[in-house]
Amino acid sequence: MSDRLVKWFGLRRRVKAIKLIQEHSELVKLSADELLNLLRAASEGRVESAREAFKTLANTEKQADDLRRRIVDELIRSDLPPVETSSLLRIAREADWIADWAHEAGRILNLLLERLPDQVLDYGLKLAVEVQKCAERVQACTDALLEDPARALTIADEIERIEEVVDGLYEDARRDVILAFDSMEIGVGTSLLCVSLLDAIENVADRCEDTADRIKEILVRILTKG
Repeated sequence: MSDRLVKWFGLRRRVKAIKLIQEHSELVKLSADELLNLLRAASEGRVESAREAFKTLANTEKQADDLRRRIVDELIRSDLPPVETSSLLRIAREADWIADWAHEAGRILNLLLERLPDQVLDYGLKLAVEVQKCAERVQACTDALLEDPARALTIADEIERIEEVVDGLYEDARRDVILAFDSMEIGVGTSLLCVSLLDAIENVADRCEDTADRIKEILVRILTKG
């Protein structure tokens, strides 16, 4: 591992903020877990279990949002250089969007639980499986920052590859499901919410990739600093 990385991440004034970001990424990952649990319950017709999963998801997203505010306060009070403060704030903000979009997908699904077309549920579940993998790698990426920053770069690349899988599934969903809405006996409102649901799940993966990009920016800047 580069001596620059060891020195940068080893300074005590950075460690507290990074540990809070790691704690935050665990909550973000749990949000993706609960979204997957919600979709699995819905696909199996377990409506009450799905509603319980949504309550847990909503609570986890709130915890993540509260922790992001603590991270902001910690970084604002720190004596880190502005460019470093800004970079770490962007990581926390992008990661928080992962939980936000998972919560948004859960809210839409909670509205549609008893009238969601099977085709939408099937694709939603496929997307959520990959999205959960993506969020798990985000947690692994932030966990690696203090112990093995160089490995964080490798994990960030893995996140990009999973996001590409999600993009492919989303394109399939648009072709196989969304374009077929005209032939389904569902209302306009339900159709719009189904589209919004798939969009929200896909956005979770996008935000995972954005978080990985912010982490890579920090690591590349440290490695190339003269």
